Amino acid sequence: GLEGWVPNLADGSVEVLASGESGQIELLVAQLQQGPPGAVVDKIEPVSDAAEHPLSSPFGIIKG
Repeated sequence: GLEGWVPNLADGSVEVLASGESGQIELLVAQLQQGPPGAVVDKIEPVSDAAEHPLSSPFGIIKG
């Protein structure tokens, strides 16, 4: 499965940080390009640098 998190940022944008097999990441990016109903997706900037952002837990809801 995928690992990572998706925070809403102060400027109203959303950041997705995900790690997983390339096929899973490609599917996630394709789904993000469409976005949920009512959303506007301006751009997606894939970055491939797992060393800079190590992940070790599955997606979940974190309340802060």
